[in-house]
Amino acid sequence: MLHHLPRYLQKDARPWNCAVHHIIHHCGRIDVLSNLIAVSTDLHVPWIHANPVDARIVCLHAKFRKRQFNVCELDFCFGKEGGDARPLLAWLEGHAGSAWTMIMQDELIDECLTQSKGT
Repeated sequence: MLHHLPRYLQKDARPWNCAVHHIIHHCGRIDVLSNLIAVSTDLHVPWIHANPVDARIVCLHAKFRKRQFNVCELDFCFGKEGGDARPLLAWLEGHAGSAWTMIMQDELIDECLTQSKGT
């Protein structure tokens, strides 16, 4: 995930000190591949918890780039089933990330729409 972050955040992070982060935890911490990501402990609380919108976008985009982004799994993490992408899509459209996460956010919205058409 480090390479998705701005360089000023990368310089002090030690990627070998990892914590498991649940990207979405509306209905508890659900252990599915799309919702779990290993993050540096140097970033976990100080940056991810302090910047929840940007962090969620960056983490979801990392999962997308790794081909581990599954709308059905993420819907389940929001408490909905069916794979229609509505909970995740609504979250993405309803939250504004920083300027540097906008392209990532747009790609995630496109992927949600693509996956919802395929179900």
